[in-house]
Amino acid sequence: ALKLGNSSSLEAEIVDILKNRAFSIPLTPMDERKVLDALSGTDIQEETIAVSSSSVAAANSTINNNKQGNKNKKGKSKSKRGQQQKQQQQQQQTPLSLTKEKVGSSKSERRALTIITESGLTPQNLSRLVENNPIIAIECLLLILTCPEERIPTNDKNEYLSSLAGMDMSIHSMEVVNRLATHSTRANNQVDVEPLLHPEYIHLYISTCISSCEGMRYDRHLQNKSVRLVCVFLQSLIRNGIVTVEDLYVEVQSFCLEFSRIREAAALFQLLKNQVNR
Repeated sequence: ALKLGNSSSLEAEIVDILKNRAFSIPLTPMDERKVLDALSGTDIQEETIAVSSSSVAAANSTINNNKQGNKNKKGKSKSKRGQQQKQQQQQQQTPLSLTKEKVGSSKSERRALTIITESGLTPQNLSRLVENNPIIAIECLLLILTCPEERIPTNDKNEYLSSLAGMDMSIHSMEVVNRLATHSTRANNQVDVEPLLHPEYIHLYISTCISSCEGMRYDRHLQNKSVRLVCVFLQSLIRNGIVTVEDLYVEVQSFCLEFSRIREAAALFQLLKNQVNR
């Protein structure tokens, strides 16, 4: 476990990795894990658990010493013994059970958002992070989009979503859109659940992908490969109930017919028909 005193230097290292490498090149597995642990707060939880475990050990040692001393004393009442047992249980349970509450969501999320801000991530350079390190881009976007509005206004969140939806089609941007589309968040009333990625942004990205495929006539091999990717992506969205066929039917049907020579397009067309005829 990391020492508490190293947290500032660790944060500086994470910011340096993000700022100077993550937007330009794929990170090494070790650097990627460091960044993901910092964004999720795993490193904070580990060091706090280590400190809490030390506290538990110290508390247990004190209790055992008290017990040894109590063996030489007589005339202790049952109520006194019961009180000591209750205190012992509290001392044993409290440090670990409260660990996540004390340093979990609020502290780790504030720290993660600070790291993201200092790394220089903006809607304008989001595409560079997506293409080089999609897993880290997903974690950054999840933190930004689920952050309370008083910290990140809705308009700022929408800028990130618009940037994502308008990106060039690639397997990495598809991965990010697909992952975000499967997440939900609480509405303002804290009761209703709504999708993290609004359908309009998903539809915009799908339209971008279709347009990209149609514009690749200069390279038949690349076009066929891209069409297959888009078809598999759309099938996943439809089967998981992320998009409704009715909203996309005309555009996607036309796309499938244009590329009907490709097996995945034919399969997507059949899926469309089955969904409509239900």
